[in-house]
Amino acid sequence: MFKRIFYIFFFALIALSSTAACSSNTKNSEWETHLLGGETICAGGSPYAFFTRQAESNNLLIFFQPGGGCPANMPCDLENPQIFDPTVYIQGDKSTKGGMMWDQDHPESQGGIFDLENELNPFGDYNILYIPYCTADVHIGNNVHDGVNYKGYINSSAALDWAYDQFDDLENIFIAGSSAGAVPASFYAGFVAEQYPDAQIAVLGDCNGSYRFQMTDSLENWGAISIMQNELGATDIPREKLNFDTATIVNGARYPEMIFAQFNTDEDKVEQQFVSMASGGLDTPLAELLAANHADIRAEIDNFRTYTVNDTYHTILQTKRFYKESVNDVLFYQWVTDLANGVDVADVAP
Repeated sequence: MFKRIFYIFFFALIALSSTAACSSNTKNSEWETHLLGGETICAGGSPYAFFTRQAESNNLLIFFQPGGGCPANMPCDLENPQIFDPTVYIQGDKSTKGGMMWDQDHPESQGGIFDLENELNPFGDYNILYIPYCTADVHIGNNVHDGVNYKGYINSSAALDWAYDQFDDLENIFIAGSSAGAVPASFYAGFVAEQYPDAQIAVLGDCNGSYRFQMTDSLENWGAISIMQNELGATDIPREKLNFDTATIVNGARYPEMIFAQFNTDEDKVEQQFVSMASGGLDTPLAELLAANHADIRAEIDNFRTYTVNDTYHTILQTKRFYKESVNDVLFYQWVTDLANGVDVADVAP
C-alpha cells in the first residue's frame, strides 16, 4: 500500500517531465530535436536526444528534466519501470515509447517557464537548452550496473557541448532543474561558468532539498562518485559524505559571485515518500530535513538563497503555479525574474 501511494504521487511528478537529441535534427514549432548518437544512450539502450529553442538573444536557459531515479536499495526494472522513465520519446521511433510518460517528453507540451507566450515569463526571449532525463542517475552517472546504462553525465555533457559550440558570447545564463534535475543544475554550473567567464549566471533547483541520508551505494552504482571527485573536484570530501548538496557547496565556494537558489515545499508529498523509500524508512518530517540541509549549505557558502512554501505539491517550474505562487507578498515568478537579472534576492519563507 505504501509503494502504491508513492507511485500515484510519483506518476503525477513524471507527468510534468521527461524529454528528447545525433547529427539529424527535426523541428517542432520553435523547438528542435537533436539526436546525438555516439556514446549517448538511455537506461535501457534506446537513443538519447535533447531539445533546443533558439532566439534572437544573448541569454540562455539550461533546464535539466526531472524523472525519478534508481537508489541502490530499490529495484531498477527496465521492463516495468515504476520509479523512473528509461526513455526519451523521439517522434517516429517506436523504440523510445517505453517510458511511463513518453508522450509528455516534449517541452512544448509543458507550462510554467516553457509557456513562451506568457508575457510574465522571464525566459520568453531566451535561447533554451532542454536536457532530457532517461538514466535514473540524476544526470551525473557514468556506469553500467545490472544492465542499466547510468550515463547521465555522458548525455548531459554532450548536450552542453552543443551549446558551447553554438553560443560564443552570452550575457545571462540561467541554469535550472526540477526534482532529479535540481542536482545537475548545481553540478554543471561550474562547467558552464568556465566556458562563459564573463556571463552573469544564476542557478535554481526545484524541489530536491531534503535528501539527508547516506548515499554512497547509490552514487557508486551510478558511477557518480568518481565523477563528483574528479570532474566536480570534490576531492577533499570523503566518499561517504558525498550527497546531493555537494555540488552546491563546492561550486558555491568556487564561484562566490554566482547565486545558488532552491525552491521547495516543506510538506512535499512526493519527496517525503521518496526520501522514506530511498533511505530505507527514514520518517523525519520533510521540513526538518530541509532546514538541516539548508543550514549545512549556509554554513559553507554565503551565496545560497531559498524560497520555501508551506504546501504539499512537488515541483513548480513546469506548471501554472510558477506565475501564481506567492509567499509574504513575494510572487515566485518575480523572485525568479530578479534572480535571472542578477539581483541578490532575499530568502522567502512562510
